[in-house]
Amino acid sequence: MYNCEKYISQSIESALNQDYPDFEVIVIDDGSTDDTGHILESFSDEIKNIKKKNGHTGSALNAGIKQMKGEWFKELQADDRLLRNCLADMIEFVHESKKEDTIFYADVNWIDENQRIKFHWKELNYNSLSNFDFNTLLLQHNIGNGTSVLIHNSAFKKHGYFDEITKHEDYEMRLRWCILEQCRMHYIERLVGEYRIHDLQYTKQRRITDILMEDIQIKQKIIDQLNEPAKLKYAKALLSKFYDRRQYPELFQNPKMEDIIRMQFNSLKPQFPTIGRLG
Repeated sequence: MYNCEKYISQSIESALNQDYPDFEVIVIDDGSTDDTGHILESFSDEIKNIKKKNGHTGSALNAGIKQMKGEWFKELQADDRLLRNCLADMIEFVHESKKEDTIFYADVNWIDENQRIKFHWKELNYNSLSNFDFNTLLLQHNIGNGTSVLIHNSAFKKHGYFDEITKHEDYEMRLRWCILEQCRMHYIERLVGEYRIHDLQYTKQRRITDILMEDIQIKQKIIDQLNEPAKLKYAKALLSKFYDRRQYPELFQNPKMEDIIRMQFNSLKPQFPTIGRLG
């Protein structure tokens, strides 16, 4: 967390109030300069508080994961909240046989700065899709809210940790694990958390141009690690599922992942006039 004095108490209390019987709460203070540190001191008997130099979210998540003594990692950002049933409901439904290769996720409510529910975000159930078809969807857009994600500790040791450079560490890890490491995301049909929308949150302070460009760069980095037959297979699948041959005849004639990724960015220009065009 970084400078979250307004919401951090609610976030920690939601973690401490879990129905699940055995868990630890590790808080990473990512170099906060506001009153966050003093607030954390009031929870000193109930949490493990680690203070570090400010970095991207991925570095804070990794610092917490490496301090874990438990079996399961449950992410919680400093402005979000878990419902009391979160750990109990999710752990009840995890697939033990695939725990090292699976990212579990569930449903969340979106709330405002006053804890009022704005809407219920119910994920679509893609569990019946093949790994390839699911990965094709993931290349088109991110899947799952970080507030709902549950990952077994052994998965990080097997597949790697969060990227500490990108600001979209969740999307980068999902693409990397699923496409390059043959992992899978599995949906659990339970409401487990509350994702807060407010003016101070990091994603609202960034320009849409920067957000979209970073997603493009993440996709390109992952795709560059595939062999040419795999790139072609994903290119053809993306075109057939999401795009009209009449609108993009040249892409259908000569499908290349690099061109499709560029087109994904450029197709958003009518919606966001300030976005430049990738040549």
